[in-house]
Amino acid sequence: MEFTKTNEAEKPLMGRKEYMLSMKFDGSTPKGADVKKSVASYLKADEKMVIVKKIRQKFGMGDADVNVYVYHDAKNLQRFGEIQKKKALKAKRDEDLKKHKEAKAAAAKPAEPAQPAPAQ
Repeated sequence: MEFTKTNEAEKPLMGRKEYMLSMKFDGSTPKGADVKKSVASYLKADEKMVIVKKIRQKFGMGDADVNVYVYHDAKNLQRFGEIQKKKALKAKRDEDLKKHKEAKAAAAKPAEPAQPAPAQ
């Protein structure tokens, strides 16, 4: 993978730099984890502080535009890292949905009819 910086913006209130990179690659579009590792080495940043926001592939070509956030410290990453927030919210939403479905299924389940006493 080869990268070229197309845009760089400092966001001091969020404690990060935002990069727009142009990426050239062979074959299929690389996975986010592979792009993250390559971008970290290209920008000489700690891999833990890099978030690949978006990979936009140009149809039928080995080119893609990549939006990347590089945080200055772990505090800001935790505070503003949207991907982590989305994953946490999705996990909570899935858990709540599962509980709701279980409660609904339990309520919809008819009570077993009482068995008549055996005749003597």
